Amino acid sequence: MDIKLSNTSLKNKKVLARKWRPKNFSQVVGQDVTVRALMHALQTDSLHHAYLFTGNRGVGKTTLARLVAKAVNCSNGEKNEPCAECKTCQEIDKGKFVDVIEIDAASNRGVEEIQQILEQTQYAPSCGLRKVIVIDEVHMLTNHAFNAMLKTLEEPPSYIIFVLATTDPQKIPATVVSRCLQFVLRNIPSDYILNYLSVILNKEGVSFEKTALKDISLAADGSMRDALSITDQAIACGQGKIDKSTVTEMLGLVQREAMNHLVLSIANNNAKLSLQHGDELVNGGVSASSILEELARVFHKATVFLTLNDCNLEGDDLTLGYLCKKINLETAQLYYQIIVLGRRDLSLSPDESIGLQMTLIRLFTLIPKNISDVTEVFEKSLVNKAEIKKKVTNQDFDTLEVMGKVEKKHSIEKLKPNTWVSIAGRFEAKGLLRQFFQQATLQEIQKEEIIILKFLVPLPILNESSLLKKVRDYLLEKFDVDNLTLEVDVGNTNKKNLAEIEREISIENIKSTEKKINEFPLTKKIIKQFNAKIIRDSIQTNDINIK
Repeated sequence: MDIKLSNTSLKNKKVLARKWRPKNFSQVVGQDVTVRALMHALQTDSLHHAYLFTGNRGVGKTTLARLVAKAVNCSNGEKNEPCAECKTCQEIDKGKFVDVIEIDAASNRGVEEIQQILEQTQYAPSCGLRKVIVIDEVHMLTNHAFNAMLKTLEEPPSYIIFVLATTDPQKIPATVVSRCLQFVLRNIPSDYILNYLSVILNKEGVSFEKTALKDISLAADGSMRDALSITDQAIACGQGKIDKSTVTEMLGLVQREAMNHLVLSIANNNAKLSLQHGDELVNGGVSASSILEELARVFHKATVFLTLNDCNLEGDDLTLGYLCKKINLETAQLYYQIIVLGRRDLSLSPDESIGLQMTLIRLFTLIPKNISDVTEVFEKSLVNKAEIKKKVTNQDFDTLEVMGKVEKKHSIEKLKPNTWVSIAGRFEAKGLLRQFFQQATLQEIQKEEIIILKFLVPLPILNESSLLKKVRDYLLEKFDVDNLTLEVDVGNTNKKNLAEIEREISIENIKSTEKKINEFPLTKKIIKQFNAKIIRDSIQTNDINIK
């Protein structure tokens, strides 16, 4: 029996990633900065002789290299935009243009292959206007190959343009990177991928559900090529259409209804039911990583809504709205952190199921059921402390000070200009208040009906009225006086302040420590054997206490 095949059956249908590869700069998605720079260089005839495109897989490195090759050789299009229709553009798209040399460094990584390419730079273009050499995955070249191309890469003939592409720029020698104009291609945002897939599928006449495309765009992880490949797979699995259930099953994603049940059980603080829903999802073929990833998204949304104080959600977000009403902002943030760390540690668990269970259990054991209860307890403790202070007027203050109940006040008689540094060194103030005590020098004390303290500070910011009020209140707590007045001027003085004295002591301590280290027998041997030296900045001493 003879079998005849029609011409249409012999045609190979291109996959979406190849069919929808951008033909000109206007079709490139998600790389606006790089495209704008390249188009300006083409428009002004200021192209660099060597470009380095770096970025994740499938973000457009090779595509941009071909567009540069088309733009400099196209005779029909605009100066900064190839026409994509002429013979030159079509041959470059097919990889058949003789003046565009594309090599894969992963399989041609030796010095011999690179020398063969460099030999061709001696000859002018035979068909086009410029000869473009594209080296993909350039980080795979050997060191000898990199060294062989250094001179040519630095000063190539005027008709040569090098375009290097790599996913791992850290492995490229700095001498090569410095000879190139580098562009870092960013991961394409999922929203861009979603919109682009919608346009393509509408033009292809493929029916789809938007929620399914959203899952595909998230699964692509910033790679347009991956997104198009997953879309091809979804069309095949869905028999010509893309629907939510097929994509969820294909990617092993979490079913929305089952996920809502898990979130509700967590919101209701039901550990048993949460573990049960988690096991059901895992037994249904959903990976623990996907479950925790989806939970992290839920708690991220909850944190945002609670921060904005907007929990009136409707429709599909009813579950999220219920969660926001059951937990507070602090709990949502702690939940998110536990989920993220649990997902990170999945590889360390005996298996994924155990890792998921332990993460869910942490949600109920490491977080208080109601954090507001903790706040109430704290506030009650402050009230009790105030009551204790009222009751201990005639008791032994020294004993209470040891117990941490009340701090004993100092006599103002001990405060003098020459004792200020010693006394201020014991203050446990923080922030700008601490800066005041460290930078200020006490110039004079007038002991009349109202005690007046006159300070001199080096910075105007230390003379702000709000700060001075805090200083006054702090000193009233420390000294046994009923009223204080502060007079503060800005300027310099011959007296050393606390900060200067602490700095001098620290320097002396470091010098002394360095001397002891250098005199230590083992240190002497190490210095002599390895020609080592002590780095002074790395020496740390104990905290300074001025008494």
